[in-house]
Amino acid sequence: MYRTGDLVRWGGGGVLEFVGRADAQVKIRGFRVEPEQVDRGASPVPGDAVVAEQGPRTRHERVLCAAFADALGLESVDIDADFFDLGGNSFAAMRLADYVSRELGTETSIRDIFEAPTAGELAARLAGAERNG
Repeated sequence: MYRTGDLVRWGGGGVLEFVGRADAQVKIRGFRVEPEQVDRGASPVPGDAVVAEQGPRTRHERVLCAAFADALGLESVDIDADFFDLGGNSFAAMRLADYVSRELGTETSIRDIFEAPTAGELAARLAGAERNG
C-alpha cells in the first residue's frame, strides 16, 4: 500500500475512516505542503509560476511542453521550466510518464521525469534513448 501520511482506522462495515495526518502537512489547492512553507510564502501557486520564454523546437519538446502544461493545469510551460518547481508531484509524474510513453511511443518512466524534470531535458533524454536503442 502507498504510504500517504494519512491516518485511518477501520470503521463499521470494513470502511476506512480518515482520522488525521501522521505529519504536519496541510493541503493547499490540491498540493501537500509543510506549514513552514506556508509561513515563508513558498507554497506552489499553479498558474503564477510560468510564462513561456523559450518555446519548443522539436516534436518531442512540443509534446512534452503541452503534456507538462496539461498535467499542471497551466496555459503553457517553457522547455526549461522544472516540472516539480511548478507544482508537479509523484502522482502527476506517473500520469505524465504514461501519457508521454503513449504519445511518443517511447518508454518513459517516473525516474526519467525525476532525473530530467524539464521538457528540454526530458526531450534530450528520450531522443538519446531512441538513438541508443
